[in-house]
Amino acid sequence: MQLDPLLPRGRRLRLVGIGVSGSVLTWLKPYLTDRHQCVRVGQASSSHTLCHTGVPHGTVLGPILFSCYMSPISFIANTFGVGIQQYADDTQLYVSLSPTDMHAQQSLLSDCLSALHSWFCHNGLALNSTKSESILIGTRQCLRILPPIASPIIAGTPVPFSDTIKTLGDTLDPNLTLNKHVSLLSRSIHFYIRALRHIRPALTESMAASLGASFVQSRLDYADSIMYGMSASSMHKLQSVQNSLTRVVLPSLRHQQVSDPVTSTGFTFTTKYSSKSLHLPIRP
Repeated sequence: MQLDPLLPRGRRLRLVGIGVSGSVLTWLKPYLTDRHQCVRVGQASSSHTLCHTGVPHGTVLGPILFSCYMSPISFIANTFGVGIQQYADDTQLYVSLSPTDMHAQQSLLSDCLSALHSWFCHNGLALNSTKSESILIGTRQCLRILPPIASPIIAGTPVPFSDTIKTLGDTLDPNLTLNKHVSLLSRSIHFYIRALRHIRPALTESMAASLGASFVQSRLDYADSIMYGMSASSMHKLQSVQNSLTRVVLPSLRHQQVSDPVTSTGFTFTTKYSSKSLHLPIRP
């Protein structure tokens, strides 16, 4: 990744365009220029080489500068009327489809992808088609009557539609039922519950509760608003997970019927998502 926004002048203008100027711009220059790197294995070390691109790994500024460097792609997507969402290096493009303008929207998405590919190439980046995914999202009835749709093409490679995609830790399916997401989430949480059960005899009740909240409840609470309106079977799976956690944290309830044991820390569902769209995450 080329991330030298100060040299040449065009890179400098990118930071200036988002409001970076004066002493901050001057301070960033030595951070990005005149840096060296080497490879070290054990006691052996290679000679130092001047870095012309990139930023130091593990820094706070690295992700911020990357976001600044990637900022133009949102303007490219907006130019084509394509929706875009970005989080760090995760970029998602989406368009709404309808029977009257389906091919027009597909053409817009294709043109937008071509423009983005050109921008990436001119800026020292590359679109990785092997890590990109596409999905058609809609109701079962709408997806059943849709005519055949060609797969999006990224960097000359078709990206077939997937049954599920993972975005920011959530697994989405074509009908947004979240059944697959709940199954994967339950499986993951049961792993931590089993691990907690092994060490539970050595823990106090408060320690066990803290670990349960850290490793289990935090995963249940993550993005829980998207679970509004999910099926009763999925809700039962999540309730079963919470009940299992309660029995581990409170051994006195192990042989009792646990009924809604986590009312005070249960889910708060506020949003329901329902749309027919072509959802395409792109990862460089």
